[in-house]
Amino acid sequence: MKNKFLLFMFLIMIISSLFGEDKLRIITDDWQPYEFEDNKQVVGFSTELILATFNDMGISIENIEIWPWLRGETLILDGKIDALYSGLKNKKREEMCYYPEEHLIDSVWLVYIRKEDEGRLKYDSYKDMDGKKVGVVRNYTYTEEFWDYINKTNNYEEVVRDKDNFNNLINKKVDYIVAESRTAKVIIEKLNATNKVISLKKIIKADNLYILFSKKRVNKKLVDLFSEHLKKIKKTDLYLKIYKKYF
Repeated sequence: MKNKFLLFMFLIMIISSLFGEDKLRIITDDWQPYEFEDNKQVVGFSTELILATFNDMGISIENIEIWPWLRGETLILDGKIDALYSGLKNKKREEMCYYPEEHLIDSVWLVYIRKEDEGRLKYDSYKDMDGKKVGVVRNYTYTEEFWDYINKTNNYEEVVRDKDNFNNLINKKVDYIVAESRTAKVIIEKLNATNKVISLKKIIKADNLYILFSKKRVNKKLVDLFSEHLKKIKKTDLYLKIYKKYF
C-alpha cells in the first residue's frame, strides 16, 4: 500500500512539474477511423484510447485540435505543441519527438488502383509504377525506398489529404495511390467507390501508429508513464470496447 501511495505521489509531482498552470496542447488530423470530428467532438479509435490512457493517469484533456497533418507535424517539430497523433516513426520525427514504447495500434499500407485497371496494372515492385502517375499525401511516412523512387522518377501527384488522393484516382488523374488500409476502407465507402477502387495484394508497409510528444515541451518521464498506462489499458475490456466500436 505504501509503495502504491509513493508511486501515486511521484506521478502527481511529475505532472505538476510538467504542466504548472498550463494544459497539454494536442493536435491530430482528420483520419478516420483513428481520429475525426463528430458533433463537434474529436473521436476515433486513437482518440478514445489516448483519452482513456490519460484518464488512467489522472490527467484531464480538455481539448484536442484537428489540423491537416502537414501543419500538425510542422508545429510539433518546431516545439509549438505538446503532442500529435496518429503517426509513424521516421528519423526526422525521432530527432524532435519522444515516442512511447507502447504503440497505439498496428498499421498496414497498401497500393490502390481503379477496378477497371485490374489485370492491367500490378505492384510487385516499384518498377511496375514506371511511366504511371502515383498519388501521395504530403509529408506522409510511407517508406524511404518509396519516397526515393517517386522523387527519382518524378512521377507523383501530391495532395494534403487521403480523400483527395482517392478522388484523383477515381477521376483518372493518377494511376496508383498508397494508403493506410483501415483509413482507405472508410474513404472508399464514403465515396461510394467500392466497385471503382481495389487494393493490390502486396503490402507496401506494415508498421505501428503512435502518439508523438515534443522533446521541447514534454518531460520524458511522463512519456514513459503514458506508455506504461497505455500497455495496461490495452489489456482491459475497455480497450476491446473501443476496438470493436471502430473496427
